[in-house]
Amino acid sequence: MKAFVFPLERVLDLRRKQVQIEELLLEGLLAECRRIEFEEGQVQRAVESAARSLLEQDVLDPIELQALEHFRSWSTRRREELKRRLIDVERKACEQRLKLNEVRKEERLVEKLRERRLVEWTGDFHRELEEQASEAFLARWNQGQRATHDCGMNLE
Repeated sequence: MKAFVFPLERVLDLRRKQVQIEELLLEGLLAECRRIEFEEGQVQRAVESAARSLLEQDVLDPIELQALEHFRSWSTRRREELKRRLIDVERKACEQRLKLNEVRKEERLVEKLRERRLVEWTGDFHRELEEQASEAFLARWNQGQRATHDCGMNLE
């Protein structure tokens, strides 16, 4: 019996590689989300730290107060920009999840075809093995019968 060969093995390999690629793309988008969230937190902490530092001074310098106000204004704009980018990247990550799920479905479909074909092949293999074993048994049995028959004929 010939070895199991799945004609769509290359297709299955391609589907598996597509799943890996789509997973990497999703991981990249999720990493970008985390980076944006981290940067947004850093901006917020920097403003809070600057305000605390200024308020801890004994004498408030109007120029430093004005600089803090400009820094707060900049940080607000920066955080809004980061939030917009985060929304955009989260949307892309959602789309990527959908794409990944679709590619996984395609992979599973080909894997199920392979499993079905393997089950069929295994059944055929076992039937052929049984046939060969039966033929070998009958051949030995016939040889034994002939030998018994030949021995019996010689004795007469």
